Amino acid sequence: MTSCTAEVSAPSAWAHDRRHQADVAGDALELVETSERGQLIMALRGRLDSRTCRAVEDRLTVLLDGGTNVIVLDFADLEYISSAGLSVLLMVAGRLNAVQGRLAIAALRGEVEEVFELSGFAKVFGIFPSRAEALR
Repeated sequence: MTSCTAEVSAPSAWAHDRRHQADVAGDALELVETSERGQLIMALRGRLDSRTCRAVEDRLTVLLDGGTNVIVLDFADLEYISSAGLSVLLMVAGRLNAVQGRLAIAALRGEVEEVFELSGFAKVFGIFPSRAEALR
């Protein structure tokens, strides 16, 4: 799998912000964090690839290091995911499993859903048709 190599933002600045953006060489990714029913929801908008995955990896690492143990990733507005993005999800799932946490992925669609199906990742992760169902 491709690794995340691009530095896209200063994660330390993210500690106080709930909306984060990475823009590297024309690739844009927006992360929007909310909380509902005591669960962290991170909505991703744009492309999760080798140029932008560092932003997601860094932010999720901060959250995991801070004790977050339930994460819902809302992919309703995610346009593309590469193997680098999938590797970030594996890292998060591994860390959450180690502490009996939970990772849920909601609202796969289009090409992103196809990548999950073809790669077999749809069987590895808890996949839900909507954010509301992932929060149950």
